[in-house]
Amino acid sequence: MAAPRVRVMMCDPWTLETVGELRDVLLDGSELSWGYYTDLRVSGTVKALGGGGWVDHSMLRVVLERDGQATELATMFVQDMPWEGGHGAQVVEFDLKSALAAVSDDLVPWHWTIGAGARSNDFVRDIMGGTRRPYTIAADALNRVYGEAKVYEMGDSRLSILMDAADASGNRVGVDGHGRVTWSRYTEPSRMGASFRIDVTDPATLALDGVKGSTTRLNSPTRAVVTYHGEKRDANGDIVRGADNKAVEVDLWATCDIPGSETSGARGYVMAKHEQLQELADQTQAAIDAKARAIASQMTSGAWREWELTSAYMPIRMGDVGELVLGDGIDGGLHKVLVKNVKLSLDTLQMGLTLKEV
Repeated sequence: MAAPRVRVMMCDPWTLETVGELRDVLLDGSELSWGYYTDLRVSGTVKALGGGGWVDHSMLRVVLERDGQATELATMFVQDMPWEGGHGAQVVEFDLKSALAAVSDDLVPWHWTIGAGARSNDFVRDIMGGTRRPYTIAADALNRVYGEAKVYEMGDSRLSILMDAADASGNRVGVDGHGRVTWSRYTEPSRMGASFRIDVTDPATLALDGVKGSTTRLNSPTRAVVTYHGEKRDANGDIVRGADNKAVEVDLWATCDIPGSETSGARGYVMAKHEQLQELADQTQAAIDAKARAIASQMTSGAWREWELTSAYMPIRMGDVGELVLGDGIDGGLHKVLVKNVKLSLDTLQMGLTLKEV
């Protein structure tokens, strides 16, 4: 069986079609990094002797050929290309950012409005159409209907607007290995099934060296504070206006202590977390009280721990959910985990993993 091989292809920034291969790539010091909670999702560094014949403004696509299959790991823009060396041996370091960087850098030149009754998938088509970047909308994406208009400010980045729309509609923004922006249904990691298992107690484990653990338990919130501000609406959804014909505004708030072991009583002080509701169909105190209880319940996961380890290459991705088995000690036992961060060395194909308890 042939050894794994890493290739770096150059791609047209608009069509994403291959226009050539980067030559004289130096894998030592080249790496890719994925982050589940980062806005750009993936970034990287690729080094090449003398620039490798890079075609100006082409994107770089890192491809892993392994076991007879080619996997597109990431396709990214070149954001910077510093070099060093002398006597004809210059090493160029390509600083790479995902396709979401282009969406982030693109600012809307006017107030962008999502009208009442608009659907979220259509809005994605509008906001992405303005960037001319390739994108996909998954079949499982939630096509939410907006109950009231939403206005974004002139000069807001298209990515921040897209992220806000994703949060409001129950979807997630991502980017695939081919370089396309993706829009798909968000699934709470704790509800996902395990797709991999790392058992550090198994002599045949792919995990290398030791495991480093940490916890945010003592910094978790103990109280949810929920607020809502909006225009008052009647039973038909129409805006209620006062004697001066101005829209009547509604301000509501509620609090709820978060149940579990980390309570204000146990800790000796309150650590509040604020949630601002964008919409509230039933504009009553009872409704926002119920929202506060629901949000407090969601904060009661008890999943505070994270672990860092290094492993040999595994076909797992940022956002995957699996099982981690640790030996005797503070965190001994079986844990359900989310792949939060991945750092892949293109030289050794070793993976630095950050796994978050879910």
